[in-house]
Amino acid sequence: MGNVGEEKTSFGEIVAVIGAVLIAVGVAWIIFKNWNSIHDILKVLILLLAIGVSYGVGVLLRIQDYEKIGNSLIVLGGLLYILSIFLIAQIFDLSTSFQVNSMLLLLAWIGVFVSAYIFNSSGNLVVAMATFLFWAGFQHFALLESGIFSGFDDGIGSFLLVLLVVGILFYGLSLWHHSRDNKFAGVYRWWTGFYFLAFAYIMSFQMFLPGIWPNGLIIASKSFVFIAILLVLAFLFLIVGMITALNRKKLELKSVFVFAGGLLLMLILIISASAISGTLGRCDEKSCYDFNSQSSCNSIDFPDKVCQWKAENRTVYSFEEGTGTNSMEKISYCTESSCFDFKDVTACATASSKMKCSWNIERSRCENPRRDFPGYDRTIESCGQYDNNRDSCLSQNYCGWTVSRGGVGRDAPLGLWLLWIFANIMLLLVILAVIGYGVWRHSPRLVNLGISFFVLGIITRYIGFIMDYWDYGGLSLLFIVGGIILIVGGWLIERWRRNLVKKAEKQEKKFQDYW
Repeated sequence: MGNVGEEKTSFGEIVAVIGAVLIAVGVAWIIFKNWNSIHDILKVLILLLAIGVSYGVGVLLRIQDYEKIGNSLIVLGGLLYILSIFLIAQIFDLSTSFQVNSMLLLLAWIGVFVSAYIFNSSGNLVVAMATFLFWAGFQHFALLESGIFSGFDDGIGSFLLVLLVVGILFYGLSLWHHSRDNKFAGVYRWWTGFYFLAFAYIMSFQMFLPGIWPNGLIIASKSFVFIAILLVLAFLFLIVGMITALNRKKLELKSVFVFAGGLLLMLILIISASAISGTLGRCDEKSCYDFNSQSSCNSIDFPDKVCQWKAENRTVYSFEEGTGTNSMEKISYCTESSCFDFKDVTACATASSKMKCSWNIERSRCENPRRDFPGYDRTIESCGQYDNNRDSCLSQNYCGWTVSRGGVGRDAPLGLWLLWIFANIMLLLVILAVIGYGVWRHSPRLVNLGISFFVLGIITRYIGFIMDYWDYGGLSLLFIVGGIILIVGGWLIERWRRNLVKKAEKQEKKFQDYW
């Protein structure tokens, strides 16, 4: 079979394939140029036809022993299917909310996932798993109802739990497929390693640790349900996969204990992050504009200012169908009272003592006395004194808490340093586990995945070191020394990688990993 395929993979075949691709590109370009003038139903039919042709030709080429080209066209069919999902949504003007996009991604990865098993295509399974990663992220933040960046206000702990649970799910699937000698086992194995490495890598950043559980070990209700469903599926497939693999002697009992131990350490790591909740952040005084009701505006008790509720009519310009109109609209808002609001001596004298208003005889107006700022000291501010102490900050109804998201470096408390050290040790252990597992399972891809995260970790640690300590010495010296270390380290790592890959490929025929 292999020799026949090699004989047919000739120069003439390559030229013919290039010609077919050029014809397809030409037809696609004609359709693209006239896309807006094509009827919506016809657009959908064109997209479906493109998917069907790609799958059909791919299957025919595989039957004719053109495995690589056929598999490539089947993967192309999967990619066209994903593209078609979003193009059809655009054609019919579907909403672009996070939840709608997550539903589209759900349809996309399920469709490609099913096609992977129908056509026995590892490539399509890889595409499905990559799409699943985006879907899991979109669905998580859609459930928070606040978008990606606003969702970080609730912490990234629940998202990290999603990564961890999906890693467990894929590990169970890899065991089940491995017990049946299915070639998809290697794909699930690689993605298992990726999710565990991504979890440990994100946790290893000191700047992320305060924002994992900014409000304590609390998970939003909808996000909790999502994680719970994934967790049930994960342990279901994990138990079934382990039992099947153990019964067929495809898994040793000690491997189960090693996996359970590693999983326990990762759970301890993410739960431990809640111990530093509220220990690193900034406490700032709120603004009157932060209060959106009359009762809250009038009841807030600032130490140095007074809020008042205002209602006024404003002119609003609206533009519709080429014409603009002016209309009066009544708006209400909370704003800070000013000494300038008091127009005479008597009124100025009635101002709240917090405002420190006084009548300026020369200017005939009520105003604040000029302030002298000899120095800036947050520790004596009404809210600044509660920096790095969330509970005390929030106990004052006029203070607001902001979790520290920047680099903390030398100013980090001891608890944060200890957690950061634990997280980096955990990252190193996961990297070594993935590399070792790749060598054991004779999977060069797993070995390369582990080493890629190892190199990425070194580079990011070096960048972080420069950001924290560049002022202790010449920046040029740090770059030169760091460059030398990276060059030598890169050479040693490449030698190490090649040796590991050779070991992984040594018995490739006997222990075929398929992917």
